[in-house]
Amino acid sequence: MKSPITLTKFIGCILLIVSCMIGAGILALPILATQLGLILTSGIIILFYILMCISGLLTLEVSVKLPAFRNHFSSVAYHAFGRSGKYITVIAFGIAIYSSIAAYIAASPQLLISLIKPYTSIKLSATQISFLFTFILGSIVVMGMKHAERINRLIMLVKLGSLIIVITLLSHYISLKSFTSNLQISLLPQGVLVVALAFCYQLLVPSLVNYVGKNNLKTLKKIIIIATTITCLIYLLWAATIVGFINSAAIGKVPIHNLSELINVINQTPNAAFASILIQAFLDVTLFASFLAVSIAFTDFWVDCFELDWKLKGRIIAGLIAFIPPYLAVIFYKGLFINALSISGYFGLLYALFLPAFAAFKTYTPNVENLTGIAGGRKTRAIITLISLIIIIGLLLGLFLM
Repeated sequence: MKSPITLTKFIGCILLIVSCMIGAGILALPILATQLGLILTSGIIILFYILMCISGLLTLEVSVKLPAFRNHFSSVAYHAFGRSGKYITVIAFGIAIYSSIAAYIAASPQLLISLIKPYTSIKLSATQISFLFTFILGSIVVMGMKHAERINRLIMLVKLGSLIIVITLLSHYISLKSFTSNLQISLLPQGVLVVALAFCYQLLVPSLVNYVGKNNLKTLKKIIIIATTITCLIYLLWAATIVGFINSAAIGKVPIHNLSELINVINQTPNAAFASILIQAFLDVTLFASFLAVSIAFTDFWVDCFELDWKLKGRIIAGLIAFIPPYLAVIFYKGLFINALSISGYFGLLYALFLPAFAAFKTYTPNVENLTGIAGGRKTRAIITLISLIIIIGLLLGLFLM
């Protein structure tokens, strides 16, 4: 029987998706925009907003057809394409999310050293900070979505609050010059991959179906549409604001090539000291919130994939599978941030765009289609599948040719 969710839970679910999207992608977005140019960056953001909103609804459509906690991407692929489809999906999804989590772990020392330093005389190495970051947040995720979602609500208040204030304070830096400078077409493939990653929230949809209940399908649809729209607007404002700020504050220092350079430019700008503090706070909070959101979905994925008990014992096993490989990758391979994001973005297109569209096309049923609100039936799903395939092949060729 249908049981409506509370307003607090509804808003919490929206914030969880927003948190999942406003993560490593938004950390890299200003870096990308200073290299690629705001016009191309904004166009890519709008394109992927449309595609990924539809893709999220298609993920919802397929996920609600399957049993609770057996409805993640491995089961979706098995349901639609059989055992071989499941294996391919596990590989693509695993590479995408391992790369994404590795990017967060790699960024943790750069962002958290300045946060920890004023409050302790204990000097921690980058390896120790990465371990504590992974262990503490990973433990919260293993405890279950209920706890992580509640903590995420509190974190998101700081995250969105600081972001809105920063955009407001720095909005006067937005200029026409920022939109017309640094048009480097050769960087288009990497730009598309970073923005694609920024909209890869579909991994969270099966977990939300389990949490909210498949009988609340229309509510889940509203959650997806509201969350993706909010995120798209934030991305556009954030990119325009920070690129204008960088161009104004860092004469001769653009384009920015990595996260450390971005943070240095922010910290070395005396005429925007308060905004710099808020940007630093936003970056720190983003790291926590987005790691939580992505890790929730990844842990649920392994519970589904290996048919583990969805309670604590099974989640501990899934957590070990989820967190140990990316942590070890960060320890042994330095400078993973942007490269990990690019890898995650490419494989993210396979599970977040191609798989939901193709699975929804193959398993199309009119009664579910009407509830999720995707018009056009099988034809629409076929078009989205074709578009996703063209983007994936085009990016692969672009990465080799450019």
